Amino acid sequence: MRLSKPTYFLTFVLVLGLGLGVAYQVPLARGQVADAAALGSPDQPSAAAVRAFWTPARMAAARPAPMPMLTRPTGRPAPAPAATGTPKYVPPVAPGQVATTGAVLGQVGGTGTQPAVTYYTYPYPFSTSGTFPFSLYNGPALGTLGSWPWITNAKVFFQNAGYGGGTFVCSGTVINSGGGGNRRLVWSAGHCVNSGGDGSTNGVWSTNVLVCPAYRDGNSPVGCWASLQLWTLGGWFSSSNFRRDQGVIVTADNAGWRIQDRVGAEGLAWDQNRVQHFIDFGYPAAAPYTGERLRQCWASTAIDDSPPGPTAGPQTLGIGCDMTGGSSGGGWIINFTMGGGGYTNGLNSYKYTVPAQPLAMYGPFFDVGTENLWNATRGLFP
Repeated sequence: MRLSKPTYFLTFVLVLGLGLGVAYQVPLARGQVADAAALGSPDQPSAAAVRAFWTPARMAAARPAPMPMLTRPTGRPAPAPAATGTPKYVPPVAPGQVATTGAVLGQVGGTGTQPAVTYYTYPYPFSTSGTFPFSLYNGPALGTLGSWPWITNAKVFFQNAGYGGGTFVCSGTVINSGGGGNRRLVWSAGHCVNSGGDGSTNGVWSTNVLVCPAYRDGNSPVGCWASLQLWTLGGWFSSSNFRRDQGVIVTADNAGWRIQDRVGAEGLAWDQNRVQHFIDFGYPAAAPYTGERLRQCWASTAIDDSPPGPTAGPQTLGIGCDMTGGSSGGGWIINFTMGGGGYTNGLNSYKYTVPAQPLAMYGPFFDVGTENLWNATRGLFP
């Protein structure tokens, strides 16, 4: 559904170790787009313009972002090997808490030797519910420890000409930018920030992106944050590689607040054990859901998957979950505690319609691409 090949310059970040990276403006050339490289959009419209664009009527009319619905290749994917990268994580932080560290070496879930994956037969086991009571993420204590970490989950509004025009919704998670970071980061799916390339034409960047934490029934009492810039990985931008379907929204200030300072942030973990127990958050907006309330699925790793398309990067993961379009980009959280947050270690990316699997959700394994995105974006707009 991409309309035309965009003509612009692309921000390409070279990341050294755990440094913040140095951004250079370079002409777009397909040979320069590495599969796991972090790629940035042109600057977005001003925060004031974005907020003015999103009238209540436009927000109510926004449709679920086109969650990729795939035909599953025949044959069962071979079990994925253990992660080969070094396990790292960034801890969660409560509202107003000062982050003191960068990335930390170590595992935060599924510690020990990588076990062999035990495949479940579809439908994969899971449980699901809304987030109750509403005061957990939308009540009198909003913005305090009483409503954190639930309020780190956000509904995301945007436009994307690559999807044929109109307005859309996704989901996202506020992520800790680490000690010395910019406190502006929201993690989402790559297809929420960029329409994805087809191997010859690169994806189209979203615009007028607005992030609304703790959204419920048309309200976000802490406010909404406009985007300054969008980021994704080269494999998604150039060829819609589902193994690289990750994106970052770098947000502007809102009423003097940076988003992490106001609502806190979940941690981020990569190159962890593939076998985890996740709490999957999102704002599903396609039937039978309306997108007005935060939902969650509780599920363990069910399967390693090899989606159609490019094969660069690690196999994806599948879990049981009945969320629909609009939940794209919602975070899969491990080691979640009611008063202490958790670690984003996956996200809602795609589903299968052939064969139909409405009770399953699939997403990318977080590895070096995740690390590259975090390092590329955590120091922007200091």
